[in-house]
Amino acid sequence: MEKSEKEAEENGNGNRGRARGRARMSTSGEDGGEKDETLRLDKTEEGMNPTKTLEPGEEEDDSAYAEIQKQRAEKRELYRKRQLESYDNVKTTEGQSKVGVSGEAIRLAANYVRVQKKGQWRLYHYHVTFTPEMKMTREKKAVFRAFAGTGEGKLGKFIFDGQSLWTTIPLSKEIGASIELTGALKDNTPIGVSIKLVSEVEPGDVMYLQFYSIVVRKCLELLKLDLMGRHYFDQTAAIKMENHRLELWPGFITSMRQHDMGLLYSVEITHKVIRLDNIFDVMTEIRRDIERGRGCDMNQVKEAIQTQLVGTIVLTSYNNLTYRIDDISWSENASSTFPRGKTEVSYMDYFKEKYNVTISSPKQPLLVSNPKKADIRRGHKTPFKLIPELCRMTGMSDQLRANFNLMRDMGRYLFQPPHEKVAAIQNFLLRLKSNTECQGEMHSWGLNLTSDLVQVQGRVIPREGILFRDSRGGGEFSTFPTNDKADFTMAFRSNQMVTTVGLERWIIIVPGRDAQNVDNLTRTMYNVARPLGFDIQQPMDMVHLNSASPTAYVEAINGVVNSHGKKLQLVFVILTNNNLDTYAAVKKRCYIDYGIPSQCFLSKNVRAKGLMSIATKVVIQMNAKLGGEPWNIKLPLRGLMVVGFDIHKGGTGSKRTSIGAMTCSTNESHGRYFSVVSFYSSLEDLASNMAKDITKCLCAWRKVNGGALPGRIIFYRDGVGEGQLHYVYHTELEAIKEQLNSFYQTANMEIPKFTFIVCTKRINTRLFMEGRNGFENPPPGTVADNAVTIPERWDFFLISHSGRQGTVAPTSYNVLWDRNQLDADKIQRLTFKICHLYYNWSGGISIPAVVQYAHKLAYMTGISLKAEASEKLSHLLYYL
Repeated sequence: MEKSEKEAEENGNGNRGRARGRARMSTSGEDGGEKDETLRLDKTEEGMNPTKTLEPGEEEDDSAYAEIQKQRAEKRELYRKRQLESYDNVKTTEGQSKVGVSGEAIRLAANYVRVQKKGQWRLYHYHVTFTPEMKMTREKKAVFRAFAGTGEGKLGKFIFDGQSLWTTIPLSKEIGASIELTGALKDNTPIGVSIKLVSEVEPGDVMYLQFYSIVVRKCLELLKLDLMGRHYFDQTAAIKMENHRLELWPGFITSMRQHDMGLLYSVEITHKVIRLDNIFDVMTEIRRDIERGRGCDMNQVKEAIQTQLVGTIVLTSYNNLTYRIDDISWSENASSTFPRGKTEVSYMDYFKEKYNVTISSPKQPLLVSNPKKADIRRGHKTPFKLIPELCRMTGMSDQLRANFNLMRDMGRYLFQPPHEKVAAIQNFLLRLKSNTECQGEMHSWGLNLTSDLVQVQGRVIPREGILFRDSRGGGEFSTFPTNDKADFTMAFRSNQMVTTVGLERWIIIVPGRDAQNVDNLTRTMYNVARPLGFDIQQPMDMVHLNSASPTAYVEAINGVVNSHGKKLQLVFVILTNNNLDTYAAVKKRCYIDYGIPSQCFLSKNVRAKGLMSIATKVVIQMNAKLGGEPWNIKLPLRGLMVVGFDIHKGGTGSKRTSIGAMTCSTNESHGRYFSVVSFYSSLEDLASNMAKDITKCLCAWRKVNGGALPGRIIFYRDGVGEGQLHYVYHTELEAIKEQLNSFYQTANMEIPKFTFIVCTKRINTRLFMEGRNGFENPPPGTVADNAVTIPERWDFFLISHSGRQGTVAPTSYNVLWDRNQLDADKIQRLTFKICHLYYNWSGGISIPAVVQYAHKLAYMTGISLKAEASEKLSHLLYYL
């Protein structure tokens, strides 16, 4: 019923565990010289081989020994590979400098402090195996503690996680030397332990990262914080929001890693949203809503509950563990039984006996959470079964996000301005440094945290100039400078869009109760479109709906297409609210069935005071959907195709099928785009689909550019989760490179210069600028490419947008591959430029526009369309 113990914990508390026998350390060597330290048992158990130390190259006569050693080596290599992947330890630098020089210097502070190492501090890594093999991590730890029972006084400080042992003293002289220990469990079962020296760990090695993460986790546990998912939270400091039926638990995202400045400790403040209602309450409310609206249909009830709950993260009330809900078992309930030892026990009895919890509703179905890879490695291969009544939802639903009052109240805590965030970080560091147990833990490893935030020498890239069509005519371009917020909204008062597509054949669909205000809306759209050079004609028809149901909208779309043909340029739909079912029905019918762009507009905005501003944004968006180019930016590279890729993972209520979306520029001005989506259920499918989709992008470019192919390609990859960088580098990148080579060779053209960059928004690094009144957000264009960057990477941080509230978050860029031979300055400047080409926002955004387009397309496909749109729309930004 419960998850296994945490993957790694520190040993050192004396004789605990299940093994029998005493251990001692024998040392030899002169003072100041290298010691040969070997761990042995005083005596062997009856029937077991005596202890011996095997040196490299030495083998036993047993013919099976070589095979055992081979299997152990394979397991070690697999373990190391898994660690490399887990910590994204991928070397991407090739000797080039990743530090740029252009721009104005700016002094920054980052949410890091330095970690000082005392003395000639060394860390040794050993691989530990058990004979017979043991699967459960906690059992391995118990046995090892007994074998190393004399504890830290002889072994020194050490950590054992079930496979790897780290210690500050060498137990043997040479790499590959192993120590064989024998003993017996309490039931007299013979047990052997082999401790083999893997390496003296270098500071940049991936094993150091794992060691650091264990030390960090140990300190957070000593602060009495609760582990939820991957991070620690302070339940005692929970912020109660009774009027919204939820709590905010403050938490801390911390890590210790080798950076370009040295060993650094990072701290980011986070919050966990905990709903006060349990899952059974949520189920009951869903059922009541359906009963009130359509009568009781259990199939509808089950489907609605499944849709809302599957994919969510819940917190168990009895042990504060989090689980992802993968399914709901309607055939089981709280009174069902499961095997426990040699008997069957009901879930109700189990929780009463183990946690003294009384379950009130015996007929509630069970939540199903599939085991993660780590659970499977620990021996738990069957799904976890959870009681809805004992689980609370975490995180924010779309319904909660749409609650203006809730978001306003939460914003006081979630969106801390820079000076408050820095204060919160410093308070946490003070709490850590003033805790004697934490300090003892750090000092026992020879580590010490400094007090001051790390200083970073940054630069501010010059502001960009945006190209518009000169409103005075003549076809000339004018350049409008962005302001200090990277915004250029004021440009639309005196400039025209670069290219426009006249809107002549379009239809308005509106609920009857909102029809009286539509004339004012269309007049406003005409008034704002004319100065922008966008010709909007009167709509061909206006359809009034008697009902605002999804079916009514779909029938109206069918009717206008049948009446006016499929040559309609656009369907303008006025919606009464943000109901996803209605929105999805409209988009599916227009995009999948008919291949016609649509524009949705909320009826409340028809009467809004800011209608002129809203109409301006809608008109610009409509022009982009039709194939126009609202604005351009000067890019120095010719023959360049910029590609963006993002994924939308199967979300709430899904069957875990995910969507990959790829967009690419198709002209020299980077104002026209081609888009394609693909569906995948495994990483193997993802790499294969990406290779196919890049081919479609090349074909689209060739079609637009008279048979020519791009000579340069820059690929921005978003959606790379933690631990996936190794896969992206060795699988995705290789698949795309191979496909490019094949395509160009078939076309008898020179292989393009190709650059592949991973961009990541969800990072924990924060940058601050010291202003007159304390810490402030750095301006757009701020680059940090030293100190807090990773030594083995060609990486940099870029702030390309202005934070509207709270502390602005930089985006991390990691150049995995570059054959365009662009230096750091050029890549940083080019990336900043492309962040100004998103036609839904008249300013810089946090990521390159092609990536944001891919994100929008993947999200719409995953949430609303559920299928690929008509090919007729592939050269249009229909998903804006």
